[in-house]
Amino acid sequence: MKESFPKSELPISSRTEEIQHLRENVVEHASDMQQSQDRLKAYQRQPVDEVLDPTFSVSEEESERVTLDLEPEDHDQKMHELIAFAKEKGIKNALSVVQKMNDPHLEDDFHRFLVEYVREGYALDSIKPGSDISKTLNMTLFEVVLPPADKDEEQHQLAQLLSSMEQLYAGMLSLADSKTIGHSYFAIEIANPNYHEEFIFYVAVPADRKEFFEKHITAAYPKALLTEERDDYNIFNEEGVTVGSVAQFSGQSIFPIKTYDTFEHDPLNGILNSLSKVDKEGEGAAFQIVFSSKGTTRISEKYRQALEKLQKGTPRKEALDISYTVGQELGKEAKKTLMSFFTKNDKKPDTPAEEPKEREDNQELMELIKAKTSSPLFNTNIRLLVSSRTEQEAAAILSDMQAAFNQFENSQGGSFGFKRKTGKQLQALQHDFAFRLYEEAQSIPFNLKELTTLVHFHTAGVSGSSQLKKSTARQVAAPVSLSGDGIVLGVNKVR
Repeated sequence: MKESFPKSELPISSRTEEIQHLRENVVEHASDMQQSQDRLKAYQRQPVDEVLDPTFSVSEEESERVTLDLEPEDHDQKMHELIAFAKEKGIKNALSVVQKMNDPHLEDDFHRFLVEYVREGYALDSIKPGSDISKTLNMTLFEVVLPPADKDEEQHQLAQLLSSMEQLYAGMLSLADSKTIGHSYFAIEIANPNYHEEFIFYVAVPADRKEFFEKHITAAYPKALLTEERDDYNIFNEEGVTVGSVAQFSGQSIFPIKTYDTFEHDPLNGILNSLSKVDKEGEGAAFQIVFSSKGTTRISEKYRQALEKLQKGTPRKEALDISYTVGQELGKEAKKTLMSFFTKNDKKPDTPAEEPKEREDNQELMELIKAKTSSPLFNTNIRLLVSSRTEQEAAAILSDMQAAFNQFENSQGGSFGFKRKTGKQLQALQHDFAFRLYEEAQSIPFNLKELTTLVHFHTAGVSGSSQLKKSTARQVAAPVSLSGDGIVLGVNKVR
């Protein structure tokens, strides 16, 4: 005999009322998980019009539309989409959608999630701002496609072509403002998803700032075609092996990497070429960079102080002994106190006069630091992930991707390499990648010029871009005088 479920005295008109109704009739009247699921399924069987107030229920057409939007994809991705829908439209409406998907495995897991969620006394409205799931559910992903370069662009120097990207980064500084709770970051990705033949640019921004992003990218790239992606891309081979690595700065981050004004050809060629060996089926790869302004004011101040010390003749080792965190600062002060305790009775040796060669070298260092501080900073996380049929195949592609970044090494300045992650660290990397999370412990500070060199939308100088997705169509606004009467065939939206 199927489990019955009591109706509420009045039609449910909000998510809060629904959570309370389920808590009273699922959690408090069920002895185990199986009985809880049975009661939840009984709730699912109740006709929507007998349970929900008309103002709270979704129409059959909208339910069908959501079902179609959730294309067959990775199991976890569908779960995240359903949770987002439940957050917006309520649990009953989400259950109607999952039933139409005809996926028993997903339906069972979704029931388990909801039962545990209600059992713990949470409501979807109470998701803490800034939490992992909050950030995931409140990001908007755009696919960014540019048309092939025209003849005029082919005549321009690389610096001229990249000026638009530097302009875009400057505009995005406020989007990554650390004062924006839970939204102090955005991400740019170059990906070759599994079952795709093309490299695609993606940009993920806070949902409440997507119009801000659209305006800035349109100003910098008027011909850019933006598509809001309802379904996130997937690089992973479910039956294969995934490898990944995280960028780490070599030496002092106060010194800049090689920038575009020293390149003869677009450095993006190297990154795109490293993705060209990814097979359409069974393999996928992505380069992700997450941007945040968190901590950049403190870092800029540290760089300025180091420059002032060098200008005053402070020995290089002392001037460049920079503490980037409070913990490092406390550790350095503790070390000083300890050293002074043991050497207080010793005669302090005379500080040797600065040699002319060192003063000359310091002048070179000062010029490098001035270059680093010539424009605002972003803190960044840089991640590489590859999924393939075997670890050997995945590792070979990852190695090529890492090697593509050797071109940014500045023999007189800075460079960075990659640390391969394994075991639990690899699992954490995959989680951070999927959720597009910013990890302060993995941050590398770059100025706008460095970032423009590292990642930018393609230019006329990209020769190895046959697999890079480009727009071959133009956007044209509908005539102003077009009649508003008749059958609606579509929406013409031109920014």
